[in-house]
Order: sequence, then structure tokens, then C-alpha cells
Amino acid sequence: MSGSVLTGSLGKAEQVKVRTLETRSLTHADLRQIEALHEVATCDPPVGLSTIASGEASLSALVENLLSRDSFALVGAFYDGELIGVGVARHVCGKEMADHGVVHIEVLYVRPDFRRRGIGQLLMREVADWAALLRAQHVVCLPLPSAKRARRYLAKLGFFPGVSYRVISTDQLRRRLGASGRRRRGERVRALRAG
Repeated sequence: MSGSVLTGSLGKAEQVKVRTLETRSLTHADLRQIEALHEVATCDPPVGLSTIASGEASLSALVENLLSRDSFALVGAFYDGELIGVGVARHVCGKEMADHGVVHIEVLYVRPDFRRRGIGQLLMREVADWAALLRAQHVVCLPLPSAKRARRYLAKLGFFPGVSYRVISTDQLRRRLGASGRRRRGERVRALRAG
């Protein structure tokens, strides 16, 4: 929302444009802006919202799905009404009633031309407030190993390294385990020698 303010300077009137920055929950009405931001994000890893669920037919369907779930929070940063950053978090709850679960930050993205201005912190604050509202025990983020800036940023905020994880395709794992479901002896010996 822009406004005009008139100020006097020795009898001359100047027009000053007032710019606004706001963070709020995303809604179905923001879908077009989310798609536009995603187009920018695909050129700048980590890739925006498509990393959450690759099984969705389109980004629109994915966002509609996430907006309808109580276990997800989608927040946006808007500069003069334009979406410039997005944060997506997911609440994962344990089986015990005493466990209030964990909030996973799935996406935290700010357009490159708006970085280093505190917008990521505003989005992170929205996620932290949502986590506190849910009484979540921890907030977790798993940045890609190649995302050095993201890891430095998280460390600066106080995130500490957690357990790393390893990934393998299901087909490859099944091939490695063989028909019996166990690794063959020769492969175990080679792995021990190489290790």
C-alpha cells in the first residue's frame, strides 16, 4: 500500500512515496504471486515449493493442498503488495500426547534482490511464532549440503548441526540388497576394504 506525504521545505511541497513491508499468512488469493515467485526461485536453488511434494501435478495443486492442511503454515513477505519471500513450515507431532512435536522448515526463500535486509528473519519469526503457538519442542531445517549461505544463516540464528541423513533410490537399495534382502558377502568385504 503506497501513500503520499506532503512535506514543506522553504515553501516548496515535496511528494514522498511511502513503501510498506508486511509478513502474513498466505491464502488462496496469493496463488498467482506464489507461482511468479516460484519462477524466480527455480533459477536460484534451493527450488521453492516443488521440493515439498514431487507427486503433485502442478505448483497450483500443491499450494492448494498445503493451504488446506492444518499441519502446514505458509507465510509470505510482501513489499508494496508484491510477494518477495516465502516460508513454508510443517508440524510433525509424536505419538505421545505429551510430545508437542517439531516444526520443520521446508522452504525459506527470499528473492535475491531483497536479501540481506532482514526479510528472512521476518519470515523466520512468523514460523517461530507458529511453532510457539503449537508448543513445538524444536524447529528443524535441513538445508541442502550445497547451500552454504543457508547453513551459515541458520548457524547465525542459533541452529546447530543435527544428524545428517543419507538418501538412496528404492530400486538401487533393492538391487544392492539382492533377492534375499541382505547384502552379498563379496559386497560386504569390498565395502569394508574401501571404507
